[in-house]
Amino acid sequence: MKKILLVFFIPIFFASRSMCAANLLPSKSQKPKHYLQFNISRSFSRGVGHDQTFFSAEYGFDLMPFLGFAAIQIEEDALDAALRTQWMPLVFQTDRGEWRLGGSASYHLQKYYRYYNEHDFIFESAARWNSKKNFSIAGRLGYSWRWTLFPDIPDFRLYESDIVFINEFCKAWNFGLEIFGALGSYSEFRHPLFFCPQMQAGVAYNFDEHLRVAAQVEWGATDFLASVIYVSYALVKFNVRFSF
Repeated sequence: MKKILLVFFIPIFFASRSMCAANLLPSKSQKPKHYLQFNISRSFSRGVGHDQTFFSAEYGFDLMPFLGFAAIQIEEDALDAALRTQWMPLVFQTDRGEWRLGGSASYHLQKYYRYYNEHDFIFESAARWNSKKNFSIAGRLGYSWRWTLFPDIPDFRLYESDIVFINEFCKAWNFGLEIFGALGSYSEFRHPLFFCPQMQAGVAYNFDEHLRVAAQVEWGATDFLASVIYVSYALVKFNVRFSF
């Protein structure tokens, strides 16, 4: 019961994946609407991906009311791919900004070489608040289904389902500085069981509307509701984004 209450009340205070900066206040005439981002990460953890330097890349778009992204990450012993599309047709304008409401669908594949293939499907409701002062806060809440296949045991399928959520914020300034962060029960490439929070915080600088560089830290815990919280992974990430 405590887990369910947390899932439903946290988005009220942190009202989907924010693209920030150039598309913080989307409109039909706004440009740029697409981006390519390249990341290099260094992991410090005891689990999968420990002590590794790895790369990822993603493409995203903001064609309101449609948003989405596709990403791929390559590690020493695992390959991840993630897709998400979001439709936010409901718009409520206020004197201070706008609310956008809609839904989201995601797919994640983790291919852990020689051991298993994980398939995650997620369907969520989504909300985003865009302030006229370049502040954005967003949340998604939904349900996930996971199928894990083991090549060495072809007749065995592991099935799991869970409640999922993610909350994000972004604050940008006109001179180019940007701060952002997120708290959720999953991230693009990591889908633990509930409630194993994934957290991130970062800072970015936008040289113009086409070029953005950023640095961030991420970490995850095995059970946020337990008496002893075990950090399952931690990493630092640097990225550059080209918008067009």
